[in-house]
Amino acid sequence: MPKILIRSARIIDANSPFDQQKKDILIDKGVIVKIANKITADKSTKVIEDKNLHVSPGWMDLRVDFAEPGHEYKEGILSGLDAAAYGGFTSVVVMPSTSPAIDNRSSVEFLKNRTNNHVVNLLPAGTVSVERNGKELAEMYDMKQGGAVAFTDDKRSIPNNRLLFKALTYLQAFGGLIMDFPMDLDWVNEGQIHEGEVSALVGMKGIPEEAEAMIVARDLSMLEYTGGKLHIGPISSALSVDLIRKAKKKGLSVTTETTQHNIYLNDKTLLDFDSNFKLMPPLRDEKNKKALLKGLSDGTIDVISSDHKPQDYDEKVLEFGRSSFGAIGLETAFPISLMATGDLDLTIDKLVSGPRKVLGIDIPVIKKGAPAEITIFDPKKNWEVSKDSLHSKSFNTPYLGKTLNGKAIGVIRDGKVFLA
Repeated sequence: MPKILIRSARIIDANSPFDQQKKDILIDKGVIVKIANKITADKSTKVIEDKNLHVSPGWMDLRVDFAEPGHEYKEGILSGLDAAAYGGFTSVVVMPSTSPAIDNRSSVEFLKNRTNNHVVNLLPAGTVSVERNGKELAEMYDMKQGGAVAFTDDKRSIPNNRLLFKALTYLQAFGGLIMDFPMDLDWVNEGQIHEGEVSALVGMKGIPEEAEAMIVARDLSMLEYTGGKLHIGPISSALSVDLIRKAKKKGLSVTTETTQHNIYLNDKTLLDFDSNFKLMPPLRDEKNKKALLKGLSDGTIDVISSDHKPQDYDEKVLEFGRSSFGAIGLETAFPISLMATGDLDLTIDKLVSGPRKVLGIDIPVIKKGAPAEITIFDPKKNWEVSKDSLHSKSFNTPYLGKTLNGKAIGVIRDGKVFLA
């Protein structure tokens, strides 16, 4: 790889001595070799420059679904990694809800071996239970040895106290992490949208906030009993934010996330029955959305995830009640999060430091001598979301036809560079 010079870029990195400063950054053989006001480039150096360049440590997405193996018509590992690069992510945690599920070491290694030396680092999550059946523990230690960074049954909550107890206790032996999705699926059953004024108005079965908060409360109670560490999310309700805030004050080792959609949209968008807004967790009312934003600003919520969930056109064009939950989100996560929070530093923190603290891995820093893991972006660049501007195999997004503010321009990691 030739030398790379990023010219006149504002550095957004709270851990860097150059935070908030506009600098030239020279990278050679994957390492930052110089940061200065002005660096002269030789003919062999690749120069990256634009009017409003910003850089930060590489963004990480804690929750993506690449649908491989089993549903490659929706997405695939390579197409998903491409979408991640266009979205500005240098690392992604891939959910194990595939067919078959990622519930053993060989399937974890399959994911890692499929990346084809991509610029984006794929971090596999393994299942908590065999085949995500909620009955018996999967071989989590073996999966950890194979490269799994966390364990989750994705959008299936751990169904009973016995299994949760066994999982939290077992993982303490090797520092493993459970990521539990908080939703009592037996209770909500055929629920479609947030239970409230909109669900009553349109006559749809609602998903109450309590269905989420009850699992949060159970998980926190079990964590207090067993010890260890636990990640809960994505959350969507004020009740959940309050429970986790209190748990953190008590000293429990708990982290949480919310999604780009839940902090930007509310349930009134569902009045038109557009299934692209049918998400899990559901879009809730303005009160809950404001509680999530407050939770982000006060540190209760650690991470904003894209919750990238590709769905085939045929699964979304159905009558609303029969259509599938989920939306793609890798390429919209940054602008939507920034538009929701209105705070660039906060948004970057939730995309950079937050996910890595959850997983207990090192946070990249923009300084001389450090490996170059960098996202290049323009927080003011306007762009229209269209099928032509997206790079996933699927196009199920609530933002088609919308103009967003903020765009990733490229990523650098492990001696590789990608420019959108």
